[in-house]
Amino acid sequence: WWLDWQQNYLYPYVAGHNSTSLQWINELYYRNSMREGKRGAGYSRWAGWGDHRHPIQFSGDAQANWPMLAFEVKLTACSGQGGCYYWAHDIGGFRGEPNPELTTRWTQFGALSAALRVHSTKDKKLDRRPWISGKKETEAMRRMYHFRSQLMPYIYSNVWHTHNTMVPLNRSMFIDFGSQKESFDQPQQFMFGDVLMAAPITSPGAGENKVASQKVWFPKGEVWYDYFTGERFDGGQTQDISKPLDEFPLYVRGGHILAMQPYTSRPATTPLTKLELTAYPAGDDADNTFELYEDDGISLDYTKGKYSVTKLNYSQKGNKVTITVNPAEGAYDGCIEKRSYKVCIPKADVKAGVKVNGKKRRVSVDKSGIPVIEIPETDVRKKVMVEYSI
Repeated sequence: WWLDWQQNYLYPYVAGHNSTSLQWINELYYRNSMREGKRGAGYSRWAGWGDHRHPIQFSGDAQANWPMLAFEVKLTACSGQGGCYYWAHDIGGFRGEPNPELTTRWTQFGALSAALRVHSTKDKKLDRRPWISGKKETEAMRRMYHFRSQLMPYIYSNVWHTHNTMVPLNRSMFIDFGSQKESFDQPQQFMFGDVLMAAPITSPGAGENKVASQKVWFPKGEVWYDYFTGERFDGGQTQDISKPLDEFPLYVRGGHILAMQPYTSRPATTPLTKLELTAYPAGDDADNTFELYEDDGISLDYTKGKYSVTKLNYSQKGNKVTITVNPAEGAYDGCIEKRSYKVCIPKADVKAGVKVNGKKRRVSVDKSGIPVIEIPETDVRKKVMVEYSI
């Protein structure tokens, strides 16, 4: 399943075929993986134009150093413009000296990539298992693996969007904000889908908590909220953001819904019976919709229309906000019929009351102080509407 062809310099082209050897090998293995009605899945080096049809690609034997991490951040976003949407990197580096801090920062970047995969050459000192690092590094990496699991509904839905539109999953800032000239000068920053913006740490930190900084540009016309602290940043500015080892610059776009799930050790296959929605307020009136995509995860039935889409709408007028979970459209073999919801509404004025489907609902507060509404199992074919003030 892992192709590592590196002999193009010896056998550059397929005899009688207008393809390089690697393109042809990737095509054959991809088609072979589609037997028994399964989706194609390859894992190989990038073979050039057209190889986006055989995802995913890996970036080769990376050196374990900070410049390489910075390069991979830039590479991943820029490659989307060339059709290579799904990169897998050797998290922590393939060879070089062991550095738990570097591996931790690499893991944070990997959590916002198409694949989060630790790997190294056969060298005992380069063992990448997160739990054998220092205590702080282990906890910071565990946080990222759990975050990745929770983010799977968002990731999968955005991959579906990439499949349909060719808009990259990891994308350079100018794709979304090209009317702002600053967007063309942000090589270490990218959008991950429509709602999340990241600027991974790519330099060593200092002090007991390994605090490091990264420049972050906040596009104007939007408000952004620190995923870890909830701090608000208005658009139209650039700041040097400092973060301890267990955090990095990651921002939620105001006026949009971030769809997640509870942590599970099987994030891609566990049925989505509970959906966790978080919505920070926009800076002005807003009306945005996120399409939650679901299918059986393995077959080609989605090409026959066997999938489900649930539209999650955020509407803000003045200080009034409505979050609407619209009825699921479509179906597939094994789709769930009911799910519960956890709706997180930071910055909400809970004293003004919260309504669910027109009825007042009790609001609790999580350990971070964020107001939360728990909605019990509901038919996915029925609308759920949450109304509150900010």
